[in-house]
Amino acid sequence: ITRYWWAIALVGILGYVLFRGWLTTPLGRRSFDRFRLQVPLFGPLTRKLVMARFVRTLGTLLGGGVPILSSLEIASTAVGNTVASDAIVSVRDGVRQGETLSSALAKTSTFLPLVVHMSAVGEETGRLPGMLIRTADTLDFEVDNAMRRLTSLVEPLVVLLMGCFVGFVVLSILLPIFQANTIVK
Repeated sequence: ITRYWWAIALVGILGYVLFRGWLTTPLGRRSFDRFRLQVPLFGPLTRKLVMARFVRTLGTLLGGGVPILSSLEIASTAVGNTVASDAIVSVRDGVRQGETLSSALAKTSTFLPLVVHMSAVGEETGRLPGMLIRTADTLDFEVDNAMRRLTSLVEPLVVLLMGCFVGFVVLSILLPIFQANTIVK
């Protein structure tokens, strides 16, 4: 490591640059977004965050009087995830062909059952924008709770790692002193 530190740094920098370049390609971005939605522990959190963004954007636009097809097109660009964006485009195409929003949402596996059910309730009651915003509030609340739980799980791990680090530093200082003491005797 001491002799070839520059090669390790070069490989690290090159890997980072290649990864960033791969993310700028459509295939790379789509693959990374799919990975973010499926990764354990963080995947469900990311999915809820993307769905909350979509539902809030759609509800706000519909509440402001924007037509549903235009609202879906705008919402597809606002979610920040290409997998969800592609699913929203397919929902828009389904709505354009005469399907209800809830049935078009149910045909894709990307959307949470809560989003599908609440959009169906909103369509039946005639209060779709309000129901979508209420769904977004619920999803935001669930994301906040999940983040709090995740933080509370990570805190003991951080304390344990810091304790190990402090113990290593103390031992690395005291062990040579004890060895020097035994040599002197």
